[in-house]
Amino acid sequence: MLYALLIGVQEYRSPDISNLAACRADIQAMQDLLRESFSDLVQPDTVRVLLDEKATHAGVIAAFDHLRQAGPEDEVLFYFCGLGSLACAAPEFLSV
Repeated sequence: MLYALLIGVQEYRSPDISNLAACRADIQAMQDLLRESFSDLVQPDTVRVLLDEKATHAGVIAAFDHLRQAGPEDEVLFYFCGLGSLACAAPEFLSV
């Protein structure tokens, strides 16, 4: 089984950050690729998508619980499309 977390942030609330043009399309393309090329591994409930306003810090941390369903024989994919930045790791990641 393949568990995937796909996150796309195309629209930013800050006036200092320009919105991006194709993040939602990239996420949709990745979903299509997973369904078409890995249909034997992907089930409807094994791919979780967060877009724009749902991809908050708290939302992303919570969404990683979805990947914890994977067992020793499963595959995990984390895919992010958006702007990045440098920051210290959240405490939740330090205990994993």
